[in-house]
Amino acid sequence: MRFPVRGDRVPLLHGYNLYSGMIHANPQLKAEQWQLKPITGRYTRHWIELDKDSHFAIRGPVTMLEWLQVPSLLRIERTFVEVGEMEGRSLSPCSSLSSDIVVIKQMLDQCEKYSRDRFLISLGKQLHCLGINAMPTVGTDKRYCQVHGRAVIGFSVSFEGLGELSSLRLQAFGLGGKQRMGCGGFW
Repeated sequence: MRFPVRGDRVPLLHGYNLYSGMIHANPQLKAEQWQLKPITGRYTRHWIELDKDSHFAIRGPVTMLEWLQVPSLLRIERTFVEVGEMEGRSLSPCSSLSSDIVVIKQMLDQCEKYSRDRFLISLGKQLHCLGINAMPTVGTDKRYCQVHGRAVIGFSVSFEGLGELSSLRLQAFGLGGKQRMGCGGFW
């Protein structure tokens, strides 16, 4: 489900606030499995400047269409965006998919720091559990999202040359946590 948005700009790290707005309007979302794609636009240092193609998306079961309510005016921190009519479609295979940030909780010893190497190991385990036999491209720089005012660390992940089944599984299940807040969904 894709929702066009209009306005000036939104904070760069707005996924949690967008999630909160959706939960406020739809408390039953807490019981559903779904993914959020944060608002798109032109990225600047601290903001996303909205343009004519700016939108956010929700991926979830088709039954959500029966009850999902999206406010026409959505507050994101100190800014407001106007939300347009939903455009819906079903999943379709795509050979190239990416996620701006995938967050995987790592079990760390006291003296260890969050590392890309441990992230890669955890990512491989999740891919194996989903039955996806594809080599990801993982960004070298850490990415951040904000949850309850705390920074959560992850990495960008992309895939090329995915088979039909792997593509559909990756879109349906995503990778890692915080998918309701804009992490780990593949688009």
